[in-house]
Amino acid sequence: MAISNRKLSRVRTMLALTLVLTTVSILSNQVYAGMCLPPPEQGAWEHRDSDTQGITKLNFRMECRNVSTTTCSGDICSVTIGAVEAHYIIHLWADCGPLTDCDWGERGGVSLTGSLDGWYHFHYDHGFAKRYVYAGTHPDYPDRLRLYMWTDFVDPDRTDYASDDWYVRR
Repeated sequence: MAISNRKLSRVRTMLALTLVLTTVSILSNQVYAGMCLPPPEQGAWEHRDSDTQGITKLNFRMECRNVSTTTCSGDICSVTIGAVEAHYIIHLWADCGPLTDCDWGERGGVSLTGSLDGWYHFHYDHGFAKRYVYAGTHPDYPDRLRLYMWTDFVDPDRTDYASDDWYVRR
């Protein structure tokens, strides 16, 4: 069973295109991730009061993820290269008792805009309470991170509350 020259040419073209797209994808992951600038909030932070009964420490990071796309129609493909998207992640630990911290885990969040520009919003759902977490630094105090958290209890007999605390770099 012989393959026609036309089919062989199409196979070679598709293999070459696949190789080019794979190379571009690998290179763009390396090159474009470096184009994102980490925000001043990035890093490890601890509560300025070591005796706090709230959030004792946190880690804040930004990841740049390649969101380049490849669209094909028949044998023709086009690639959008250079598209990156920032993803913000916070990891919280809270006081659980003498010398013990509870790991709340990581949550993804969003960068806020408008009148809340410079703040990042995250959400924790512990079942018995929902916690709305806002983190940000002030331009005049880049070595201090402010963490505002609203706790909304499911039980209507429990009083919701806010905490507003400052953290220093670890």
